[in-house]
Amino acid sequence: MSTQTRFDLDGFSHAIGSRDARYQLALYADNAEVEIVDADHPEVPLQVLRGKSDIREWLDSMSSGAVRYEVKDAVAHQHGLRFTEECRYPDGTDLRYECRAEVYRGQITHESVRVVCQPRDRVPTGLDQDRSEGASVESSSAWPPAPGLTRSLPGNFLG
Repeated sequence: MSTQTRFDLDGFSHAIGSRDARYQLALYADNAEVEIVDADHPEVPLQVLRGKSDIREWLDSMSSGAVRYEVKDAVAHQHGLRFTEECRYPDGTDLRYECRAEVYRGQITHESVRVVCQPRDRVPTGLDQDRSEGASVESSSAWPPAPGLTRSLPGNFLG
């Protein structure tokens, strides 16, 4: 059981940017819940993670060194926090995660993550054409999938 009483927002933000899943996980309560929703379809969650085991798997899978993460506008108060996480993928795709979390005794107990896709600021490549024609592409270069086409998400929530 944690004796921490205040949420470590600076440490959490740094852990996201440096892809430190272990540190991030330490800031979740044992029975924490993370609900991930598509901003365009918030009525049906894409994924609900319950407990540290589920959250650990998610954070580990989101800790790709190829993706750049940056926390923006982070604000914490006694019972919660909110922040925006911006993710940049190797193919130039940008995602934004708008996060709100409830905090009890310095740990996240419930988090809501809204996934907001950013438009691509680049000209389509041959790789994009191959994808549309059904060619096989390695999964690391295929992220992120179009919203609504999958129940798994790339990046850190966070990521």
